[in-house]
Amino acid sequence: MLKGFKMPVFALAIFICVQAPVIAQVTEKCDVRVNGNVPENIPLNNVYLRTYNKSTAIKKRQFSFCFNKQDLEVTGTFIPNRTVSLSNKIDGMPKGIYSASLFVQTKEVELNDITGMATRACNLRCNYYLYQKMLAKEEIAAAAKTYPKQREKLAADDWDAIVKLNSKQSDKLNKVYSEMASVQTIDVENNPIDSPGPYSGANFKFLQENSTKLTFFKKLRESQSEKHS
Repeated sequence: MLKGFKMPVFALAIFICVQAPVIAQVTEKCDVRVNGNVPENIPLNNVYLRTYNKSTAIKKRQFSFCFNKQDLEVTGTFIPNRTVSLSNKIDGMPKGIYSASLFVQTKEVELNDITGMATRACNLRCNYYLYQKMLAKEEIAAAAKTYPKQREKLAADDWDAIVKLNSKQSDKLNKVYSEMASVQTIDVENNPIDSPGPYSGANFKFLQENSTKLTFFKKLRESQSEKHS
């Protein structure tokens, strides 16, 4: 009886050892993985990762978390407005450290100063492909390197200087965006049914004059009517 009892237990132990890597691999699967490092000058006691409807406390300087689509709430629109951010609380007030834009194509995010600067430059105006180009832009990398140093030189209560610096920085980032976006603009007036989806590589300027005219919607209706007639 004793021998008959020990054998199944031994076999079960072997089964668990063999299956453990497979089980771990299944639990590690996720929609989007977010990685990053908390800067050394920021204490960990009030640092957290913020998504659409969830705050995750950070316990280590180097972190990696999995999120599902419900946590991120990324919509299938042409230009989504979802982000993930690393923040800390100072006197009870949240202060952003890094941020990154999220898209339906996003599988992994590496939060750092460049993703934060690219997100600021896009300002909810970029699709996935334009955002990727922003991340690789030299001007974005340069701004991510110089802006924090310029900001550190200013006193925390010198609001006039802070506003002036931020305004100057925004102008530079808008210039970078305009130069990048103009290459990918769709001519809506000539192609009224060319409505880009979330996977399109083109950048659609919704506030473009042609796209805000009533004639645009009239042509769209006419095109749809001819298509179904």
